[in-house]
Amino acid sequence: MQIRLGFVHVPSWLGNRLLPRRTLLQAVRLGPVLFLAVPGELASETGEELERLAGSQGWMPFILGYANDYIAYVIPHRYYRDQTRYEARTSFYGPHLAEFMQQQVRHLLHRLGMTEEPARLN
Repeated sequence: MQIRLGFVHVPSWLGNRLLPRRTLLQAVRLGPVLFLAVPGELASETGEELERLAGSQGWMPFILGYANDYIAYVIPHRYYRDQTRYEARTSFYGPHLAEFMQQQVRHLLHRLGMTEEPARLN
């Protein structure tokens, strides 16, 4: 947990009491449609990358934010240290959270697998 209030860093022991240390990332499939439930607010680039990952495996992704928990903003690494950005100031889980989220989605996609050619919704 890496909470910052401006340029003041809140000790991890306190931050760990304010925001969740564990949360859920869920995937639900309905035919070719894949609902990804994420517990925070994704930066557009992060969400687009998750959609690209799912789409490359034949899924039609639909991302649901603020699901099950709230872990604040999930932003790309390159924005994390830029304290002029609101999203960077309210991203509490370190600079690698977006990459971790992508890794977890890859794991979920692998576990779900695409057992047959998806039907296309028109």
